[in-house]
This record gives sequence, structure tokens and C-alpha cells, in this order.
Amino acid sequence: MKYLIITKTKDVFFMLPDERRMVLMGAAMAFVDKLIKAHKMKDVHVMPGWNRTMFILDVESQEEAARLNLESPMRDYIDTEVYGLQEWDAYVKGVKHAYQQLASKR
Repeated sequence: MKYLIITKTKDVFFMLPDERRMVLMGAAMAFVDKLIKAHKMKDVHVMPGWNRTMFILDVESQEEAARLNLESPMRDYIDTEVYGLQEWDAYVKGVKHAYQQLASKR
């Protein structure tokens, strides 16, 4: 299952002491590197000036996606939007199948 994940850093993160932010950012970068190497996180992009990051998460299940979200060192300091994705070919196949079913009922 693939998901588009968009995260936005909460303002409260920037109120933390510099030392704490550095530790959290280091842990977050290590976490992302681990997911990239495991081929779970793909197409990582940062939106400069917006405090946002977006990436594709490719996991086996919704439970795995939820577990990884809970493992994120930044989980308490980010707002997260999650959108399920479907491959284009699978989408087209589903649409064609639906239209064929409609046509056969006429």
C-alpha cells in the first residue's frame, strides 16, 4: 500500500531549546534514512519556507503505516496528513471494469 504523507512542523517545536531540537532533528533524519534504505519511504521532498515535508510511504498494511508513524521521533511535533494512493494502471482497470458492468446491464 502506498500513501502520500505530508507533514508540517508545529510551532511548539521551535519553542524547544536549541539542544533539544538538534537531538530531535538528528533522530528524525536517522529515522528517515532507515526507512529510505528499507525501501519504505520514497520520493522525499521538503517544501522550503513552509516547514513541510512530503513523501511516499510504501508499506505492507495500514497497521505498518500506523506503527511507523508512532515510531517517528518527531510525532509529537508534526501535524500529519495521510492520503492513500492507487497505481494508475489499477485505477484504469477498475474504471474499465465498472463501465463494462454498466454496459452489460443495459
